[in-house]
Order: sequence, then C-alpha cells, then structure tokens
Amino acid sequence: MRYLALFFCLTIISCYKTKQKDCSNFKTGTFKYENPYYKDWIIIRNDSIQIEYNTNDNSKIIGHIEWTSDCTYQFTYHQVDDTYTNSIIGTKLKVNIIESSNNSYKYQTYLNKLKDEYWITKISDKKKLQ
Repeated sequence: MRYLALFFCLTIISCYKTKQKDCSNFKTGTFKYENPYYKDWIIIRNDSIQIEYNTNDNSKIIGHIEWTSDCTYQFTYHQVDDTYTNSIIGTKLKVNIIESSNNSYKYQTYLNKLKDEYWITKISDKKKLQ
C-alpha cells in the first residue's frame, strides 16, 4: 500500500506542468497591455530603451532598461510627460517576468513595497523608437 501511495504521488508530480519562461522574445519589439485600464498604451522596446505612449493623448514615458537576468530587468524613469508624475523620474522599477506563452508574458513589478501583475502581448518585432 505504501508503494502504491508513493507511485501515485510520483505520477502526479511528473504530470505537473511547470510554467514555461522563454524571455528572449520579449527584450525587443512593440507590445500592448492586456489590462483594460492601460488599453491605450503601446510599448516600444529595444535592448536598453523603452518608450510607452498613450495613443489617445500622445503622452510618453521614456526609460532605460537594464536586464539583470534573462527574465528580470530594472526600468529607470527618464522622462514622463505628465507634470503630476514627474516626481518618479530617476525611480527604478524592478520587473520580473513570471510566465510566458508564444507572444505574451505575465510580469510582476515592484516599486517600494507595492507589487502589481500584468499581462503584455507582443504585437510586432519592429522596434522603431521615436
């Protein structure tokens, strides 16, 4: 009976599908947020610069990206078009990709003690920075 329980546990563990992460596809390109709150924002990223812009009002957020591992990077705010949020310039945002599929990924952000999770979808490999 003990062997049967051990066999059952090993079978369940071997069938467990781990979340795959291949982050190399997400280091460059054009992306969009899957969160409806950010539906008007487009992200354009090369290996070290990221520009986010709002398609409704053309406001921009520009920052520097430093990849610290294959699936983790720090985003440092350099320019924000909104005068109310200019205080975040120079702030570093830690980003950790925790799950991925063919053209989208789920990530966590850490800013001070606040943690958020979002899904982003890659919409193009083109990365024309404006």
